[in-house]
Amino acid sequence: LVVKILNSEFLVHNSEIYADAGLLLANLLVEAVKLGLTGLEWAIGIPGTIGGAICGNTGAFGEDISGCVRSVEVLNCADASVSNFNKDQCDFYYRGSIFHDNSNLIILGAEFIFKEGDGETIRKKIKENAKQRMESFKPNYNCAGCFFKNIEWKRKGVDKDRLLKKFPELKQFADKPKISVGFLIDHMGLKNKRIGDAVVSNDHAGFILNLGNAKAEHVMMLVSMIKQRVYNKYGFSLEEETRLIGF
Repeated sequence: LVVKILNSEFLVHNSEIYADAGLLLANLLVEAVKLGLTGLEWAIGIPGTIGGAICGNTGAFGEDISGCVRSVEVLNCADASVSNFNKDQCDFYYRGSIFHDNSNLIILGAEFIFKEGDGETIRKKIKENAKQRMESFKPNYNCAGCFFKNIEWKRKGVDKDRLLKKFPELKQFADKPKISVGFLIDHMGLKNKRIGDAVVSNDHAGFILNLGNAKAEHVMMLVSMIKQRVYNKYGFSLEEETRLIGF
């Protein structure tokens, strides 16, 4: 069963916007720019709806949607109740939330709070982000975006001191919260690795592309191989950012 929220209205009050779950994230960004509100510049080029963005705590360039969420209106299918979750109750984490982990909770809408900003500065930042995104994600890509999560240093099982001592190539991430998964896969020499019509992108090693006739089994074989190679060298497992249905 796939639940698709069709409501896509929004209401504006000063620096706050209430948006239905079916509103496209891109449309919320457009409205924020019109109002001179800052906080969503990172979202340029990201597809999907508000509901999906909140569920997966969508983000880019070191920011995510939890940074501007004030509350979320939720339908609990277990008892048909509707309630508002404050930000803390949403249990946001890197690329996830309570809504990702509990299928009984359906997002109906959300209230966002932004800061007032300078319109020219906001538009300049959006252009910079768009340029950077286009360099790694071409419009004709047949893929679901970055397949794996970046590796948080604070993640259980990731020994920062050991890794930095043993693998000098990771020192560039020492002062950052995460290790780039694209860097790891590239460093393993797996760009352009292909199984069937599933291939690791040459532009961004975190992307797995469909060259035309890739099957799910080809993608999963490639994923399994990448995860095994990374684990064998670094001692930690990659986690999928893409949500897998039926596996």
